[in-house]
Amino acid sequence: MIYDWKFYDRTENVQNRPSAGAFSTAKDQNRSFWLNGQVDSGSSVQTTNLGSSTSIFQPGLTVIYHDDQTARNISTDALVGKRPRTRGRTQWCVGLGTNGILLLIGGNHKSIADTVDRGVGDLVPMDRVHVFDVSSIHDERVSTGGIWYEQPVTGDLPERRVDLYVMKAGAADLSSLNM
Repeated sequence: MIYDWKFYDRTENVQNRPSAGAFSTAKDQNRSFWLNGQVDSGSSVQTTNLGSSTSIFQPGLTVIYHDDQTARNISTDALVGKRPRTRGRTQWCVGLGTNGILLLIGGNHKSIADTVDRGVGDLVPMDRVHVFDVSSIHDERVSTGGIWYEQPVTGDLPERRVDLYVMKAGAADLSSLNM
């Protein structure tokens, strides 16, 4: 099957086009998620003037709705504070919660104020996973645009890292989810 590439300009809702963010697609809901990321000289044509020593970590969770080609930027302050993440991984999990959940693990983070250091910042510990309740996006009682939870991780944990490969599998008895 061949698909035609289509570009939808969403700059009115997503001002910066960061690279190195964590992303997942919820095919069952026709939406995708892009978490944090960084803007640097290689992020887009508009940022080539930043130079090789500038790297600005970006907060926010962009939700892209494929049905009507719209996007929404949601605060991630409750998750990252003033230290957005890059190069971590998300995993979409259908069937958990009311509308599915988004799992986040790994990557690195640094202060928004630190724009000079092109380094990776601090590596995020792998001993916990963050869980985003997708049903909370449209809950009017939630002023932040969504709810994040933190879950401890058990088992043989890998060292801290960026750009990791993540996959999930449910336990045979449906008691847990393994990543």
